[in-house]
Formats: sequence, structure tokens, C-alpha cells
Amino acid sequence: MRTCRSFFGPVPRLTSYGFSMGGYGAMLGAQGLNAARAVAVSPQSSIEPTAVKFERRYHAQWAAMNGWVHDLHTHVDDRREYVVLYDPLHRQDSQHELRLPKPAGYRRVLLHGAGHAGIQTLVEMGQAEALFALLRGDTTPAQLRQAYRKNRAGAFRYQRKLGTVLHDRHKPAARMFFDMAQHNGFHRLIKKWTPYYK
Repeated sequence: MRTCRSFFGPVPRLTSYGFSMGGYGAMLGAQGLNAARAVAVSPQSSIEPTAVKFERRYHAQWAAMNGWVHDLHTHVDDRREYVVLYDPLHRQDSQHELRLPKPAGYRRVLLHGAGHAGIQTLVEMGQAEALFALLRGDTTPAQLRQAYRKNRAGAFRYQRKLGTVLHDRHKPAARMFFDMAQHNGFHRLIKKWTPYYK
């Protein structure tokens, strides 16, 4: 990362950026890169089985490694912004987010209903430019969150996740999601939820 920084020189304000394990890498590398900010989408905190007992996806990869090298807490500081985008309804991502270090510049952007597909959901909503603006430092985490909230009513993933939770729990607000699915022509969701109204 220091080699990258020396290549760019001291002037440009850089952003480290990544998704999932790459989100971990974005946080890990921001200090060495002397980035102005790190943007991590659905970041993981570790794949070490004893550290993240809730994580069952990477046992084969862990078996091929000879230990966890970095302690993320020693690689973050209060001199830059750390922006974490994640869905608080996604159990594993929420548990990983709880384990992340929280320096002074730590900011959350909650993407309810996006699951582990935050980038894909933003693109699906037509909000790719809002994400790019955050990466460039032209906008704030709060503004990205507002853009997400503004467009979520037309997003399939958001409606599927939240609508399914509400229907399964027999909440009155479920009907609103059924109506939105009809309005948007999301036939898979209409078919899935119709039995609740018989």
C-alpha cells in the first residue's frame, strides 16, 4: 500500500474500497495507503473459525491457510473516515460488523433489505452514481443512505427481504409490500405472498 501511495504522490485524496472480504481489505489497507477514507461493503471481520463461529462459508479456505496474520484493530486509526455499508437484517453481516474496530471516523450506511448484495442492490436501484460519489468523497454517508431510502420502494431485493419478513411475522405493514409488488409488477413476490391473503 505504501508503494501505491508513493506512486500516486501526496496530493490525491485516495479511497480504499472493497466488498465482503475485500471490505476487510479496504479497512486493512487504508492506513498504509494513507487514504482519506475506506469504504467497505458488507465487510467480513475474519474467517478464523474460533473467532467467527457464526461463519460457516470458508472452512476449506481456512484449512489452506496457516493462521490469521493481521489484527485489524492495529491497522485503523482516527485520521481517516471508515464507511461501512451493510444490511442490518443480514445475520452474518451484522455479526461481522459488530466485531469491526470503531475509530472516531467510523460511519455506518444501513442498507435494509440488500442482504449481502449491497452493490448489486444500489446498481439495481439506479444509485451507482451515488456510490461513486461517496467513493470520490463528493458526498456523505448520510446522503448515500438518503439516496437508498428514496429509491428502495422500486427495488426487488429490498421488497423481497422486508416483505417476506413482514409476511412471515404477520405484520400489518406486510400488505403495503404486497401492494408495492403489484404496482412494480414483481410477479414472483405476488405469487409468493398471495397465500397470505386467502
